[in-house]
Amino acid sequence: MTQNKMSTNPPAGSIYVDVDAMEWQSTPFPGIKIKILFQEPDGEGFTALFQAEPGAKLPLHRHLGVEQTYIIEGSLVDDEG
Repeated sequence: MTQNKMSTNPPAGSIYVDVDAMEWQSTPFPGIKIKILFQEPDGEGFTALFQAEPGAKLPLHRHLGVEQTYIIEGSLVDDEG
């Protein structure tokens, strides 16, 4: 994954995303799929849903801005606790 930073010019107004109509996309990481809900016009930041099988791992990486994680089911362990 790439390093991300916060947008300085978010789009005006609301954006509706029909998540159920979106298909899960493969990633280069075994056991992890993604639905990109919003992509910054400059390509730097995005909002996404990740689906991870038990034991799936992402490589060590950093975020230059805020990373928000909301676990719907299961648990997450990372280097920051």
